[in-house]
Amino acid sequence: MTTSTENRMLTGSPLQKLSESECWQELATTDVGRLALVAPDGIDIYPVNFLLDGETIVFRSAPGTKLESVDGGADVAFEADGTNPPFRWSVVVRGRARRLDADDEIEASGILAFRPEPPRTMNNFVRITPTRLTGRRFRSDQPAPAPTTVGDPDLVAAVREHLDRSPRLDAYDIHVEVVDGMVTLSGETGSFSERLAARQIALGVAGVRGVRDATACVLDDAWALEDEAVADAVRERVAKLALPRPVEVEVEAHTVRLAGVVPTQAARRAVHHATRLTPGVHFVRDELVVEAGSV
Repeated sequence: MTTSTENRMLTGSPLQKLSESECWQELATTDVGRLALVAPDGIDIYPVNFLLDGETIVFRSAPGTKLESVDGGADVAFEADGTNPPFRWSVVVRGRARRLDADDEIEASGILAFRPEPPRTMNNFVRITPTRLTGRRFRSDQPAPAPTTVGDPDLVAAVREHLDRSPRLDAYDIHVEVVDGMVTLSGETGSFSERLAARQIALGVAGVRGVRDATACVLDDAWALEDEAVADAVRERVAKLALPRPVEVEVEAHTVRLAGVVPTQAARRAVHHATRLTPGVHFVRDELVVEAGSV
């Protein structure tokens, strides 16, 4: 079936401007980009491996000029490009980069499980919060490679396992198919951030050559809920965990703030995960404290 996007390309427009949502969808298909910033000796560009955390970009960094330039916050530009047959695309992000220092924010971003290439020690973490997002796409004359196999059950199982284990989404309604290393995700996700997370997680599985996202983002009426209704729903889910102390829940503009003392790190992760899966929740600000002496 020919989409409206393809119709515009076929009727003589060689270059198409991408919407913000299309920019995020294309960024979710790659994990390599280029960071441009002002260093002490002028403007520099650095290749980085990155992942998406909601509508922000997160990457690891080794000590050096790049990290020093963003320490304390810096205005940066970020570019990524790729192929999504039959199109080629490019996205430019302009925004503010800052170093991540809070352990809970670093853990919640998913960057700890991300494998940089080439493998080396990178124990510093940076988040880019966009202020402007632009993208372009054009039709490529290069034919897509023909598949050489008709399925890979081992790769299906590996992608399925990574999706099911991730705290970033509820993968119950996501279906996985693989042909010649190309993954197709179908089914439903509960939010746009979950949809992006599923695509990024699948791309991170060894052996995956690319991901086609055919999932539908089914929000129902969750995003029309008032903040207090979202807070009540979060409290109800957290109460089912039967923790020894109550967790404080505050919601503003669909962003949930969690506070209080929990007995273990596992309990903290369980609270965070239950909150992220609550309809109407867009972001979680985790300020929970683990009880002294616990692990």
